[in-house]
Amino acid sequence: MRSSLGLFSLLLAAASFVGCNDSPTDYQADAVRDNSQAAAEGVRDSSQQMAENTREAAEQRADNLEEQYSSAKPPVEDNAEDRAEAIRDRAENKADMLEEQGEQKADMIEEQGEQKADNLEEIDD
Repeated sequence: MRSSLGLFSLLLAAASFVGCNDSPTDYQADAVRDNSQAAAEGVRDSSQQMAENTREAAEQRADNLEEQYSSAKPPVEDNAEDRAEAIRDRAENKADMLEEQGEQKADMIEEQGEQKADNLEEIDD
């Protein structure tokens, strides 16, 4: 039993070694890709959080405005509702812009990381 277990371990190690013929440059290129993807994901998460915060703050301001003028006469109340809707619209536009800018920046980070990794691999070839 002991010798068959040792033989199995040796065969497993040999198979692993044969399957792992990546050069140090390949590992470095993979690390560059992984790091750029992680950085890009961080940018995406951050921009989405900023957009969500923008939407929530605007919704609160709009709700407060509507509540403040809820007992006012119709022309004043209607004006407050229109202003509240404008607040929401501006916030949505800003939030969309934040998300789009974050996505563009994240894409750029990934592209630069991929290019750097490709350059490393070309040097190794």
